[in-house]
Amino acid sequence: MVGNEEDVIRYYEHFWSKSEVWWETDTTLAIHYGYYDKGIHSHTEAVLRMNDVSWELLKLNTQNPLHILDAGCGVGGTSIYLAQKYKNVTFTGITIVPTHVAMAEKFSKKRNVSENTRFLLQNYCHTSFQDNSFDGVIALESANYAHANEEFIKEVYRVLKPNGRVSILDGFCTEKPIPKHLKNLYKTWLEGRALLGLEPINEFAACMKQQGFKEVVVKDISSNVISSYFLGVLIGGIFFFPALLKTFIRKKNQDTTEDFDCFMASSIAGGLLALYGCFKYYAVTATK
Repeated sequence: MVGNEEDVIRYYEHFWSKSEVWWETDTTLAIHYGYYDKGIHSHTEAVLRMNDVSWELLKLNTQNPLHILDAGCGVGGTSIYLAQKYKNVTFTGITIVPTHVAMAEKFSKKRNVSENTRFLLQNYCHTSFQDNSFDGVIALESANYAHANEEFIKEVYRVLKPNGRVSILDGFCTEKPIPKHLKNLYKTWLEGRALLGLEPINEFAACMKQQGFKEVVVKDISSNVISSYFLGVLIGGIFFFPALLKTFIRKKNQDTTEDFDCFMASSIAGGLLALYGCFKYYAVTATK
C-alpha cells in the first residue's frame, strides 16, 4: 500500500552519507529509532538496543544453528550487530538499494562477520528464496515501504519454516484520526521519508491472521521510543526554518524530497504527530 520503489531507492542512496553527523550512523550502521529502557542513556545505545529487541522478540533457541532473514536490511546494521553476538546464526539481509548491498558487504568484512552474513539485492515482497527457508524474519522499520502489505506478509509467511517466527517493529496508524490541521504536517513527514502512507495497525494484524500466522501479538512500545521522537524534533527544529523558506520560494510542483534541509526538518513533523497519537510505534510478532 505504502511504498514507491524508485523514491525509496533514491531517498536512501541520497541521504545515508549525510546522516552520520546527526544520527551517528557511522557507529550504529542504522537510522532507525532507538529503544530506551533501564541502563540506556544515549542515542547510540538505544539504537543498538532496538536491534537486541528485534532479536529477543523472535524467542528462538540459539543453541541450534539458525538462519534469519533481515527484510529491508539497509546497510546491514542489524544483521551485522547480531552476527557479532550470535556466531552460530546466519543472517541474510535483503534490500532494494544497490549501494546499500555493497556497503553492507564492506561493513561486514570490517566487523569480521562475513562468514555468518550475506547481503542480496532483492525485494522482500518477491524473493528468490525457496519455501520454508528461514527460522526467523526481522523487519525493523521496513514493512511500511512494501508496495502492498499483503504481498509482504504473504512472502514472509512463504519463506518461514513451520513454527518460524517473525518480528516487525515500525510505526503504524492508530484509530485516532489525523485532524485536518495536521494533515499537511503528515504529508510533509511522509514525503520526507519517501512514504505514501502508514498502515493502520489493526488492519496489518488482521492481514497477518488472514494469511495464516498464529499467535499474532501487537505491543505498543511507543513509551520506549519517545526519547527518539524528541531527538527527531530537536534535530528537525535546526533545519525547520531553512526548509520552510525553501518551501515558500520553490516553484510549483518542484520536488523537495531530495533536499537535505527538508529531509531533516521532516523529523519534527514525525515527532509531533507521534506525540499527538496519530500513529504509534509497535512490535508485531507471530508464528507460522
